[in-house]
Amino acid sequence: MGHHRDYFSKINAILNLASGSVGPHLVEGLFRGDGVRSITEKIIHPHYKKQADEAQRLIQKVFGRSACRPKYHQCEGSMFLWLWLENSRMNSLQLYEELKSKGTLVVSGHYFFPGLKDQAWNHPHECLRVNFAHDLEAFESGLIDLRTILESS
Repeated sequence: MGHHRDYFSKINAILNLASGSVGPHLVEGLFRGDGVRSITEKIIHPHYKKQADEAQRLIQKVFGRSACRPKYHQCEGSMFLWLWLENSRMNSLQLYEELKSKGTLVVSGHYFFPGLKDQAWNHPHECLRVNFAHDLEAFESGLIDLRTILESS
């Protein structure tokens, strides 16, 4: 039995580590013509635009007219929104830690301002990057966690 396990382990390593030619061959035609552009324009962009619109609607739903309602930067076609928590008593890293303890993952904005000289500008510590590409129920749950934390701080 040990011999077979070793044999299958080696096969598994080869299959997972060595790039096969089937995948690249299957998509080669997409790159020769305008297939990638067509898929991007007809499928990918509309999908993420719909997700972004829904994410913004959920922010309105969860926060309403709450004093802790975040502003958000214009979504520019990615799968992230930047939430600006201008008047929060907690900085973005503290919010990240609190949200992580509840199972909600975000990215603290301060990581996106390397080498910033103006220490008086607090904006990097007031922003969170949130991903809306996954399940929108999970996104809404994360927003509820964020509102709870902001209202209790």
